[in-house]
Amino acid sequence: MNAFWRMTGFALILLTGAATLAALHIGSQRDFALAKERYLENSQAASRATAKTVEDALRAIYENVRTLTYLPSVQNLDRHGTNLGDEGRATIQQIYNNLANNVSISEVYFLPLDFDPDRYDPVTGKLEEPILQFDQLIVNARARAEAADAKKPGKLDDQSLTRPAEEVETYEYHELARQLAWLKANYPNSSNIDGLNVPIIGTKELITCDNTDFIHSGNDADRSGFILSVPVFSADGNLRGSVSAIMLTSALRKLLPSTDYVIANANYGFESDQHRLSTSLAAATHSFTAPDPNLIYSEVIPLSLNDPRSAWRLWAGFPNSRFENDVDVRSVRQFELASYAATVIVTLLALVCWYAIARTMSMQTEAAETLERRVEERTAEIQHLATHDILTGLPNRGLLADTMDEALTSLRGGEKLAVHCIDLDRFKPVNDTLGHPVGDELLRAVARRLRQQAGDTAMVARVGGDEFTILQLLLDGDEQAGALASRVMPSPTSSPSRVIRSVSAAASAWRSFPTTDRARIY
Repeated sequence: MNAFWRMTGFALILLTGAATLAALHIGSQRDFALAKERYLENSQAASRATAKTVEDALRAIYENVRTLTYLPSVQNLDRHGTNLGDEGRATIQQIYNNLANNVSISEVYFLPLDFDPDRYDPVTGKLEEPILQFDQLIVNARARAEAADAKKPGKLDDQSLTRPAEEVETYEYHELARQLAWLKANYPNSSNIDGLNVPIIGTKELITCDNTDFIHSGNDADRSGFILSVPVFSADGNLRGSVSAIMLTSALRKLLPSTDYVIANANYGFESDQHRLSTSLAAATHSFTAPDPNLIYSEVIPLSLNDPRSAWRLWAGFPNSRFENDVDVRSVRQFELASYAATVIVTLLALVCWYAIARTMSMQTEAAETLERRVEERTAEIQHLATHDILTGLPNRGLLADTMDEALTSLRGGEKLAVHCIDLDRFKPVNDTLGHPVGDELLRAVARRLRQQAGDTAMVARVGGDEFTILQLLLDGDEQAGALASRVMPSPTSSPSRVIRSVSAAASAWRSFPTTDRARIY
């Protein structure tokens, strides 16, 4: 196999391997795109489900607090709640229980229209507070927590139902007063409300009081929350005050499955979980009003809450590491790498196999060519030995005869042949006196001299021990034969030793032929 086919085979194997790798890459990219699409669909579904959970919780607060505002007992409540009857108390009790147990509401207040936390109440002699009857209708938070932690459930006596010393809830009260002032300015009566489409307004995150988590831990972060307030209108449609519920931020966080979600309200500056965000999330997500383009999945989902002052949103952002660790994505990556490795290995094995095959075939071809060349050389050598004299290398008698026959049959008009017969005189004494090696060397020297003098148009052959024949093709007339004979004849003045050293030759029987036949033999 020649080099061209070897290189062609290597090129085809490499091209096949490269094409396979390209096809695997295209297939892996397609599978990766499908896995990414499934991941985004699942992430979006999870985010929408979480948004629905948060929205349902906020709407539950809204609907329960709105129900309170429509109760006649609440609409007609006096400044200190002294006119609340048993029926109204029971209804409020049930609604408050729903809020406290299902949504983890810390406090529910009624604020009269003239509430001012910086003014002293002439009845109590203290700074004005909201009407606290709603909170006092349920069991004290500390007593409930201690009873639940006891090994044996204890009976709550009247003493345990007594509220502990109150803290001055300055943050809450002033924020409640600001909410009430906004309602006065924007909803002085119910004419702007269509049916049950009552507004609910919120606040920023602030410190609250009186909740179980704070009682156990003492950390301010455990009593952080925000206020949701709904206006209360009297029977004549004028603003009577507001009902406000305080929801703990910790309770809101429990609605979120992970720290990859944030409940945010940009106008209020409320962010439920910014300080607990995963460290792998981008640092530029402070406002949470838009998706983060640096994350594999990020979305802002609006929450349906009838807040005329600001929009509530659920921000979702999943770290890229979660996508990379997704089962489908890892499977695609692992299959892609395994396919690449397998293709490279198969390609290398194919190259090695092709190299071995090509080398074997090349060796076989070289061996065959070598054998053929040796046969040809040996055949030519045998043929040369059969037609040539071993000592001088000149054609022998058989080759001379064959050549002469061919020459005679192929002569054209005007062409002639001359045959010169040469015999060495006194050759035997050379062998006898100087030895056969010297005689052999003499014959070889004579053969060289005759070939030199004969030229290209004549054939010199050894036909006997010391006998030579020159077969000459005459192209320009008979004078060529005489000229050749003159060149090979010895000079008369040459001595025998000079003849031997100069390897001179004698032309025998040349003059015995008639003049007309001297240079032509038929």
